[in-house]
This record gives sequence, structure tokens and C-alpha cells, in this order.
Amino acid sequence: GPIQELKGDAYAAAVSFRWRYCTLLHVGCSLIASVGMWKIWRRQLQDESPAQLSVGYPWMVAAVVCHGAYNLAASTLITFDE
Repeated sequence: GPIQELKGDAYAAAVSFRWRYCTLLHVGCSLIASVGMWKIWRRQLQDESPAQLSVGYPWMVAAVVCHGAYNLAASTLITFDE
């Protein structure tokens, strides 16, 4: 259930988990997506052409897949029951 329904140690464990691992997840996914943005920008400067989003698309997809895999695991495997 929702984190707000947890009590005591279960609530503390859930908050601690989310603070650690969700933060790492978002930093990691942001870094992966940033590589794609950097590649788009670099290509634009090299070719002196409009930005081509397709250059960074694989990196954006990788970030989304990583986040989706975490969400799937978190919603099916991780519990903080009392």
C-alpha cells in the first residue's frame, strides 16, 4: 500500500529506502539521458545543423528502460510490511 499507511519501523524503512535508492535511480537516469543530450549538442556543433534528437534517442531509451525496470521491481518485489 501507500507509504502513508505504514507505521513505525516499516515507515522508517520505506522512507530510508526511497531516500537512498530513488535518489540514486534519478541521478543515474539523469546522467544516462544527459549523455544523449550531450551527443545531440556535439553533433549540432560539428555539423552546424539543427539538433537531431535521433542522435540521443538510444540514451533516452536506456534511461527510460532503467527507470521502468526499477519501477517494476519496486512495485512487485519490495515490501515494507510491518
